[in-house]
Amino acid sequence: MMQERFGNPGAAVFLAVLGAVLILTPGTAVSTLVRCFGLVLILIGTLKLVPQLRSKMRDAAGNVALVSAVVTVAAGFLVMMCPEKAASVFPLFAGAVILLVGIVHLLHALAAKQAGDSSARIMLVFSVITIACGAMICCNPFSAVTTLVRIIGVIFVYNGITGFWIEAKKI
Repeated sequence: MMQERFGNPGAAVFLAVLGAVLILTPGTAVSTLVRCFGLVLILIGTLKLVPQLRSKMRDAAGNVALVSAVVTVAAGFLVMMCPEKAASVFPLFAGAVILLVGIVHLLHALAAKQAGDSSARIMLVFSVITIACGAMICCNPFSAVTTLVRIIGVIFVYNGITGFWIEAKKI
């Protein structure tokens, strides 16, 4: 009976190496990804802009499309020039949401304490931890991104090593 192979040891090694790169240079990895996103914005904006510039019709919808294309190209250049600031917007938003959720949980914990709920103390601890995490992300959002990239790198290394090991056992 012939055994079917589903994986590739080379892919497992590549994944482990990619994970190591993400662990060792998370800032560079984030900057590269954000710059690629900026390049995509420039390309999309340009593809929208060229037909609008060639168009002879200048109605309200055409003007809005023209402005939208110019803003997309400008956003792409801005992202390309300041990748760290662009990358920090996403975790800043997430940090603000986490902070607000922690405050709501804190209010619930205080209400539970006033009501005599025995679990109020643990609710209070969890809400304070949530608030601290949200505040930490808001204070240093780029660090949050690099930490996330490192975690992804660790997962890639783990997945690559275990994938290679599993493939080696099939031989």
